[in-house]
Amino acid sequence: MKCLAYNSSGRYRPTAVAHGVTIIEMLLVLAIIGLMTGLLLGGARKMKDTARDRRTRSILTTLSGIATEYEAQTSSTVSSNPNSEKSIVDFVAAVRQIPIANQMLSNLGKDVVVRNGSGTITSIVDGSGTITSIVDVWGNPLRYAQFNNNGEIAELPNYNRPFFASAGPDGQFGKFGQSATPEEERQTEDNLYSYELD
Repeated sequence: MKCLAYNSSGRYRPTAVAHGVTIIEMLLVLAIIGLMTGLLLGGARKMKDTARDRRTRSILTTLSGIATEYEAQTSSTVSSNPNSEKSIVDFVAAVRQIPIANQMLSNLGKDVVVRNGSGTITSIVDGSGTITSIVDVWGNPLRYAQFNNNGEIAELPNYNRPFFASAGPDGQFGKFGQSATPEEERQTEDNLYSYELD
């Protein structure tokens, strides 16, 4: 579009009008930037959740390998009360007697190592501190079950071999079986088990 303007001689001359950015164009650009930011943040959250899930599966795989090594060395499985959250403590106490299993425990990493009563991280290898738990990446204690053939443990599924379980991101194991409420069944959906990895 052209308009008329005065020149130095006082005559009208046509000039080009400089176009500015309209509010609609600015709002459109802002909407696109907001949409892209939302997609990136959602993708980053999904990637973080996937990484946590993989790390927990790695922990369960390592513990399953330790149990297999213990069984190979002793021709028995670690016995434990699976109804107790201390079942993982019983497991660690038993397998620490086998040097290769003890070394595998030390490879778990500081984020899941057992903790002493004061809550500070201790070393599995040198045995310092009292063993109270091995946790998943969400900070929830893991569970060890020698087996769960007849559903004796309502929080864990039936399985006829030793296995490890994580309550997942929600920290709730929920319940299996006919006595479980719909809410308790829903809580089992994000649980992770070492036998799923076989």
